[in-house]
Order: sequence, then structure tokens, then C-alpha cells
Amino acid sequence: MLSDKVVAVLRKKEIPETPEMTEAEAWALISQHDRRLRKPKPSVSVCFSGFTDAEASELKEAAKASGFGVNSGIVRSTTHLCCGPLGAGRSKLAKAEEQGVRVVGAEEFRHMLNTGEVL
Repeated sequence: MLSDKVVAVLRKKEIPETPEMTEAEAWALISQHDRRLRKPKPSVSVCFSGFTDAEASELKEAAKASGFGVNSGIVRSTTHLCCGPLGAGRSKLAKAEEQGVRVVGAEEFRHMLNTGEVL
């Protein structure tokens, strides 16, 4: 017999329960259900630096539309630093180099967006 807690979770998530279901099987179903609902982490996560606000906004929207992650700074998940014509900040460049983040220009980044090729 299932505990009240697991029954409540199953019902809330609209997962059907069966009379022969064990507590462990119920929690396994709940876990599988939750994993299916999670969004996968993007394989490319980019930070923009050296752009006007309008340019940066346009590039960020394009990146999100392509399924890329967008970061405001260099963090552990950042894979690319896209530098604009105004030049990237020294601290961002230093941190990118320290973490092995690939530094690309706007044209290279647009190429990634247009082709899906990750540089």
C-alpha cells in the first residue's frame, strides 16, 4: 500500500497508480516524469561583450531562439564569449581565458547561428 504522500504526488502530477505498485516503483515513476519535463541544458552558452545595447539585445534574442544559453558574465557554463566592435572588457577576457571559453567575433557567432556549426 502506498503512503499518503506518494499518492498525493502521483495525483498532483496526474500519474496513474496501480494497486500492485510499490512505494519504490511509484517514486521511480515520479522521478522519470520529472526528468521528461526538464529542459535539456544548452550545449552552447554565450556571453556578449563590446556591443551597443541594441546589438547585444538582438544577438541575445537570436541566441535564445537557436537554443543557446545566454549569460551576462563568464560563468562555469559559458562556452563562448562573443566580442563586439567596442571591445570586450578585460576582466571578461581574462576570465574566459582562465576557464577555456572560446572567444569569437560577431561574424563567427552569426555563422554559428546560421549554420548550427559550433566553432
